[in-house]
Amino acid sequence: MISFALLIVFLYANALIVTLKNGEIKPFSLDQVNNLKGVLAILIILYHLTTIGHVTFLSPFDFWGAPIVSLFLCISGYGLLASYQKKGDSYLNNFIPSKIWRIVFPLLLVTAVYLIFEYLDKQMFPEGIFQNLFLYGITPLPFSWYAYAIIGFYLLFYLVFLNSKLGLYLKLFILLLLTVAFIFMLRNLGYGREWWICALAFPTGMYYKLYEDKLLKLTKQQKWPLLIVPSICVLLLLIVKSKIELLFPLAYVIIPIALVYLVSFISLKNKVLLFLGSISYEIYLLHGAWMFLLRGKTIHLDNDYIFSISVVLFSIISAFIFNQLAKKILNP
Repeated sequence: MISFALLIVFLYANALIVTLKNGEIKPFSLDQVNNLKGVLAILIILYHLTTIGHVTFLSPFDFWGAPIVSLFLCISGYGLLASYQKKGDSYLNNFIPSKIWRIVFPLLLVTAVYLIFEYLDKQMFPEGIFQNLFLYGITPLPFSWYAYAIIGFYLLFYLVFLNSKLGLYLKLFILLLLTVAFIFMLRNLGYGREWWICALAFPTGMYYKLYEDKLLKLTKQQKWPLLIVPSICVLLLLIVKSKIELLFPLAYVIIPIALVYLVSFISLKNKVLLFLGSISYEIYLLHGAWMFLLRGKTIHLDNDYIFSISVVLFSIISAFIFNQLAKKILNP
């Protein structure tokens, strides 16, 4: 938690310097989004490594999971609305094969390969795969719950925005209500906290995109960048101190707004991050598989340092291979 707070302080200090120099934040570009995805892909691996390893230098990432996922969801919602605003209702043409299937297919492919290797390692398939998935939210591929959640959000977006008679503001409001219903439904079903705690970040990204121009105008007044982040931190403190769990999803509305806002002051442009961003989804899918396979019966890396480095490297290499394979299959 302290390390994440230090990150906020660092980004805030950078924003103040840019502001005092009369700089302005600019809307997210595709390069910025992809660079940010590259950073988040590595951070999510480091966070999950803290759950099963004991590498001292990774301990600062103990509490980074939910903020990272909330930012992933936020920029996903941001990107969808940006594309919709640019292309209009025509963006929904072939939305299922061009968007949703491109999420579903890699998920199915990686899950199938992982189950085969898990069988070879343990000489048995996990029992009740479908029952565990639908009744309890336990995914057959480790840590892949996010992929199922984002598929659900994309479907909600498609179904709501498909109605051309509704205005944009009403569509976003309906999507927000459905997201709240999604949170209560999964919580009552007993799904893990990770399924619903960050859900509001998805419509948050859309609202951020909707009001981004107004935010840019506010930043021309130097006092606003000075006040926004402290105000956000006070709100977060009040939510945490309340200890009311149903208020916690609001924290993951506030956190991604703060991070997207602060990151906008940074000119992200790096070839390595762009590369990682282009395969970030596959990295997300594969890193959990490598974590379990490299500490299975056939292969068991005891040294936490070797294990951690191996997970990161194998995740990136295999993500690139699966990404290229999926492209060739989906675009023959």
